[in-house]
Amino acid sequence: MERPWLYAVARRQLANHRRGDLHRRRLGVRLRHDLRLVVPDFSDRVVQDAAVDSAMARLSARDEEVLQLHLWEGLESREIAEVLGIPASVVRPRLSRARARLRDLLGNDPPAAGHVHGKQPIPSREEER
Repeated sequence: MERPWLYAVARRQLANHRRGDLHRRRLGVRLRHDLRLVVPDFSDRVVQDAAVDSAMARLSARDEEVLQLHLWEGLESREIAEVLGIPASVVRPRLSRARARLRDLLGNDPPAAGHVHGKQPIPSREEER
């Protein structure tokens, strides 16, 4: 008499366990899909960060310090001057030169202003008439 009841309880437990596994697998698939849409792939950024770190290491200590204070700490020239104990008039050109050196090391100068050769501008509707 007890054995059939025990089998019935075990059967329901196994069925619940299977349903739970199925729900978890479906949820995992759905979350992985949704995650790909929401979370960007950081692999490109890691490579870029490594290149920046390498370039920063090749700068002089003075250039590296002024760039770190400006780019990473978000300080303006006058604040950097206060931290370093030098006039702001000295910081501005130093920061400009340090940026130029970093750009040279990274090799990613911004594109020149103006028309991009090889690309035709998209005409407006008025121009098409």
